[in-house]
Amino acid sequence: MVQLISNQPIGPNDQIAEVTTYQGSMSLRIHAMGFLEIASVAARAALEHRTAIDAITPSIIYAIRHATELFLKAIIEEVKETHRVTAQALNKKGVMEDAETGHHWLQRLWTEHQGLIVEVLDYEAEHGEHANFDRRAWLADFGEIIDQIQRVDPDGQTLRYPTDRQRAPNLGGKMIVSLGHLDQFARHATDCFSQFRDRCC
Repeated sequence: MVQLISNQPIGPNDQIAEVTTYQGSMSLRIHAMGFLEIASVAARAALEHRTAIDAITPSIIYAIRHATELFLKAIIEEVKETHRVTAQALNKKGVMEDAETGHHWLQRLWTEHQGLIVEVLDYEAEHGEHANFDRRAWLADFGEIIDQIQRVDPDGQTLRYPTDRQRAPNLGGKMIVSLGHLDQFARHATDCFSQFRDRCC
């Protein structure tokens, strides 16, 4: 039986990864960037080798989508860790409470936390913490990334499964996708996420 996980190299060209346990927002950010890298590597490899693009394209898009969700959750966690504030939202009973993050609804996450993220970025700018970071342009860019993903996969399920729970085909049963554009989008998202990470440098 071949092992899924082993800490022993199988040959001279093998590499051993050291996967961190949870370290707050940094871990979420690392995972997000990893999923974007997977998406870019897969898109480029599929273009270069012209293999099984129909089968792997949903996984490439999903990797980009998951990276974006993780990065947004990393921002939310960083705001909590650094500024000791939490976004508030109405619960099902109409009472304000800490906004939830334990779900996969990307637009809901963004809508409920965007105001606080803007406040924090404004506060940092007023205190000279990121003189070379255009927060307004960044917020518009990040919001557009979320909007584009929302149109394809709002709940994190559309790309993971070929059908919904009622067994209806997801995405209308067919979607025509340029792998080159997917690679460009993943690279753009990587640049966008990196700008936020490096804003105080």
